[in-house]
Order: sequence, then C-alpha cells, then structure tokens
Amino acid sequence: MPLNVLATGEQENTKEAQALLKKIARDPEAKKKIQTTPALYDSLLVAAKRYISGEKREEGIEKAKQLVSDGYRVSLELLGEDMTEASQCIDAKEEFCALIREIGKHPELSGAVVSFDLSQIGLLVDQMLTEQHLLEMARLAKENQSVLMISMENSRATDTILALYGKAASLFPENVGITIQAYLKRTPEDLQQLLQYPGKIRIVKGVYNEPAEISIPRSDRLNERFVELVTRAVDAEHKISIATHDEHILSKLEEQGYLTCDHVEVEMLYGVRPNLLKSLKEQGCNARVYVTYGMDWHLHFFHRLAEYPPNVYAALEDMFNPARVEENFY
Repeated sequence: MPLNVLATGEQENTKEAQALLKKIARDPEAKKKIQTTPALYDSLLVAAKRYISGEKREEGIEKAKQLVSDGYRVSLELLGEDMTEASQCIDAKEEFCALIREIGKHPELSGAVVSFDLSQIGLLVDQMLTEQHLLEMARLAKENQSVLMISMENSRATDTILALYGKAASLFPENVGITIQAYLKRTPEDLQQLLQYPGKIRIVKGVYNEPAEISIPRSDRLNERFVELVTRAVDAEHKISIATHDEHILSKLEEQGYLTCDHVEVEMLYGVRPNLLKSLKEQGCNARVYVTYGMDWHLHFFHRLAEYPPNVYAALEDMFNPARVEENFY
C-alpha cells in the first residue's frame, strides 16, 4: 500500500479519536458516570494528574512553588466554566479570592497570574454581577501582588469580555490582563485597541468551534496570523504571553529574536510539552507554566487527550504505574 494512503488513513483515525475524546469531554452523562464510579474516578484522576496539580488549592500552590524554585513563572486556575447559577458564580469568585490571598502569603509567588473565565464568575448570569466580582478580584490582586488574566470565550461573548476588561484595566492597569484568539478575523482590530492598555496580552490560537465567516481554520494561514499578532505586540513593546505548544510557531518567533525579549514570555499548560518549555527557559526565555487544580478536572483531562490521542496510551500507563506521574519533567 502506498505511504500516502497509509498517512491518510492514520490522519482519519486520529480525527475520529479526537472527535470521540472531545465528545466524552463534553458529555454530561460520561462525567456523571466517572463521578459516581469510585474505582473509575480514582483511576482516571491518577492519569489526570499528569495535567493538573490536584483537586485542592493547596496542591496548586505547592506545585506553583516548586515550579518557581525551578526558575519558571506560574499561572494558576481553578478548573470550571459556564456557571449558570448565581450561587455557583459566587462560590467560584470566593475560591479565586482565597487563591489570591494565598498567593499573597508566599513572597516567592509574587507576580503569579490567576487565570479564569468570566463565565465562571457570572457572565452567563448577570453582567453587573460579573463586573462586581471582577473588580473585587482585581482589587485583591493589587493588594496581594498578583495579576488576573481574563481568558477569552466563544465569539458571542467577545465584545462583553473586552468591555469588562476595559473597565477593570482602567482601574487596575497593572493587575489585569486579557487573552485574544488568533483565529478570529476581528482580532487584529481588537489588538490595536488593547495595546492602549498596559495590561499583559496573552495570545492563543483559539479552541471554540466558530463559523467559517468569522474565523480562520487550523492552517499555515492561522500560524502566520499568530506570528503577525506577536510581531505587532513586540514592536509596540507591550507585555505579551505567547501561549502555544506549537513548535513551528515558536521556531519562527525564535528566528526573529522575540522569545528572549524582556517583555515577552512563553506559556504552556502544565504537563504539555514540558521538555520544550524547559529547553526554551534554558535558552533565556521567560517561561510560564499554566497550573490547574480543582474537582472539575474531567473536561480539561479529556481535552488534553483529544489534542494528541496517543496520550491515551500514556494515561493507561499512568493508571497502572502512578509513580510515573510524580516524575518532574520540568
């Protein structure tokens, strides 16, 4: 059989595996089954700990301290999204506030980033409640030498998220940052506006399923767009976080000398491409690890598997040999 036919077959199998894993990630029945089956939950949690620090805030803090001692910057996030009840949003806000206060107790974590979705603290419930929670968290971040990083969500929420960021950034310019998604066609215009604020801009490719008329699919064109956005921010001497695991993009940016600029950092999810991030750090890059924790780890875990289906084999190995997960790849 010709090699190109084999390659095509492998690509199709990969796509099918990714689709299945993404379906499991979003399936409420699958989540319920995992949560109500102790043996299954415990086994999957062992494998999930390759990508999360644990279920408790204390575990996130300890992992962050360990990474900082190894020369990394850190971001911390409580797992969870799309809260549709005000009580859930209040609980999430309280946990983020507790996390910010805890960061303030550890001088070595000064400047740590607390990352979150606005949908965790009220976006799907009430915009005024969201703004109230955001400003409370920003005020606390200022008091505790930490920084908030607002994540970007689906395109229907973009205008609202940018508006709320603008309000928070005008009051706490050094303590609030914003994420932009390279695959949205509107993003170059958004970037031009965001460069007026001093807050850090985190650039990601984007993961939501958006209509073709407003987005760019995964392609060389999207990679070029990503590099263009970084170039504009670097040229403006604006603080940016390059949040990608794409070695091709990083090589392009390295060739242009951007990765060792003082106002530039590379950010990767905990457990994903740790050797690559370590290599960049050793070359003089500001390297940040995005550490997650929380009980709601199901979605995050299966998305990591979906990104690279062969990770399923690693997960199976981890379940039978938990000591593998404890290895420090950083």
